[in-house]
Amino acid sequence: VRRRYERDVRMAAELIHRASANQTGSPAARRELELLGARLPDYTGLVETARANHRQGLPVGGAYLRHADQRMREELLPAARRLHDAQNDQFARDYRAARSWPWAALALGVLAVLALGWAQVRHYRRTRRVFSPGLLAATAAATGLLLWLTLAQLSVRQQFHGAHQHGTRSLLVLNEALIASLQARGDESMTLVARGSDSSHETRFRAGMAKLAGQTPGEAGGLLGKALA
Repeated sequence: VRRRYERDVRMAAELIHRASANQTGSPAARRELELLGARLPDYTGLVETARANHRQGLPVGGAYLRHADQRMREELLPAARRLHDAQNDQFARDYRAARSWPWAALALGVLAVLALGWAQVRHYRRTRRVFSPGLLAATAAATGLLLWLTLAQLSVRQQFHGAHQHGTRSLLVLNEALIASLQARGDESMTLVARGSDSSHETRFRAGMAKLAGQTPGEAGGLLGKALA
C-alpha cells in the first residue's frame, strides 16, 4: 500500500507538471492546476508527519491523517473535479465543432456550380457553341470538390459518432466509477483511523457505495451498472 501511494503521488506530481507546461488550456484550468501543484506537497507533508508520529506510537498521528484527509476533500479533490469538468466541457465544444457541417464552404460550392452553369448557358446563347471545354472542366472540378467535401464530412461525422459511442462515453463512466471507488476506499480507511470517534467517514462511505453499486443489493446499478452497460 505504501509503495502504491508513493507511486501515485509521483505520477500525480508529474502529470500536474506536464499539464501546467501546456499553455493551450483555459485560464480556469491553469488556475486549478496551480492550486493542485501548490497543495499536493502540503498533503504529502501531513501524511508523512502522521506516519512519523504513528511509528513512534503517538496518537496524534491519527489527527494529522484526518487533517490530510480534510485537505484532500476540501481543496485537492474539488480542484481536480473542476479541472475534470472544464476539460470535459472543452472536449464537448471541440466535438460539436468538429461534427458541424461546413455550411459556408458548401454554399460557396453550390454557388460556384450554379454560376458555371449560368456561364455555359450564356456562352451558348452568345456563340451557339453547345459545349465549352474550359467551362465543362471547371464545372466538373467544382462538382467533384463539392461531392468530396460532402462525403468527407459524412465520413468524419460517422467516425466521430462511433468514437463517442464506443470510446468517450465509456471512458467518462469508467472514470466516474474509479473516482467513486477511490473515495469510498478512502472513507473506509479513515473510518478505521477514527476508531469510532467520528461517524462522518462511515456515512460518506455508505453514500459512496450506494452511488457506486446502486441502492438495491444484488442488482447491477449505480456507476458500476453504467460501466457494465
